[in-house]
Amino acid sequence: MVKNSYDFDRKSRKTSGTVITAFAGLVCVLAISLGVVALKTNKEKPNKQTKDVVDLNNVRREKESETKNDYQEKRENSRTDEENRDSEEITSVSDNEDTTQTEKNTEMESNSENIEQQTIKEPETKSVDALVADYKFAENGTINWPVKGEILLDYSMDKTIYFPTLDSYKCNPAIVIQSQDGMQVNAGVKGVVEEVSTGDEVGNYIVLGLGDGYEITYGQLQDIQVQVGDEVKNDTVIGTVAAPTRYYSNEGTNLYMEVTKDGNPVDPLEFMK
Repeated sequence: MVKNSYDFDRKSRKTSGTVITAFAGLVCVLAISLGVVALKTNKEKPNKQTKDVVDLNNVRREKESETKNDYQEKRENSRTDEENRDSEEITSVSDNEDTTQTEKNTEMESNSENIEQQTIKEPETKSVDALVADYKFAENGTINWPVKGEILLDYSMDKTIYFPTLDSYKCNPAIVIQSQDGMQVNAGVKGVVEEVSTGDEVGNYIVLGLGDGYEITYGQLQDIQVQVGDEVKNDTVIGTVAAPTRYYSNEGTNLYMEVTKDGNPVDPLEFMK
């Protein structure tokens, strides 16, 4: 009886140990399983965090790229705007320079036109004929003696007279007044110098327009002191007496004086006083 009880206790203890061992093994297995699950979970979490970090980095890189692109785009736009402004300023300066140059050219052209007009206006002084037309010789009709001296050859258009140098007889449209070499010759009348020239017979001479168709010619001159267009008065010195030409060598030094009306010779003595 006692043996059976002992065996039963031994079996009971053996069974309990087995149960405890099995329970302990189950607990270990469960613990290991939980550890594995936890480890797996922990592994998954870092991966998720890593993924989040990667995604965040990508977002940052994208934003940085976008920011960089925006900066470059803005910089390029700013550079383009500056170039456009510079171009506009250059164009504006160029336009201003063109405008200024155009104004200068216009001003120069205007000045040139004014100069041309002035040049044109300057010669608009009265012509010799217009000046002569203002004189009225017929109203007074007198001529002062241009030099003092005797008459060597008289005026003669209706008959011939003797010319000693030529040793011949011919008509004389003028008078030849005895004079001295270098003696001053006065105009003796108001008028305008129409011609200054020289000829074989009378040497250097001038022609004065007196108005009303009258003209007076002085020959055998030197040191002529007037020119065409000059207006003269009675006491205006027109030159001096020269040595006689070969046509008047025997007559001696003299002043040739001829008066015409509408181109026809008239006697100067009719107007002398």
